[in-house]
Amino acid sequence: MLQKEPLSTAVTGGQTVQQYIHLLFRMLGMISFCLLCIALLNPVYAAKKEQKECEDYKAKIAADKLAKAFLGKKSEVFQQAIVLKRHHPSLQKEVASYIKADNQYYTMFSIVNSSCTAFFIKRAGPR
Repeated sequence: MLQKEPLSTAVTGGQTVQQYIHLLFRMLGMISFCLLCIALLNPVYAAKKEQKECEDYKAKIAADKLAKAFLGKKSEVFQQAIVLKRHHPSLQKEVASYIKADNQYYTMFSIVNSSCTAFFIKRAGPR
């Protein structure tokens, strides 16, 4: 004689209705947690988008000023600074400054952030 399966196990593939409902609630909980994380992190990314990159001429001025301070009062710029790289996620720029001090020529590399503050990386030279 054929035994009939209960309706609850036939519909859900071997699971009872209570197990199926429990699984749905767990999935809804995970989805709501993911949406909460996205909502909480959204202002962080929005704040980064509002920051503006330091303009090239301001970055060059900041890098030259730092390089002259590093090499002393008798140093002078003998060639205009060049923006070598832009790092788009962090809004930083790598700038090369060309400085003459005591008849010797130096290339100074610095990083300029979005608020136009220069940080020294390395010095090449003298030549």
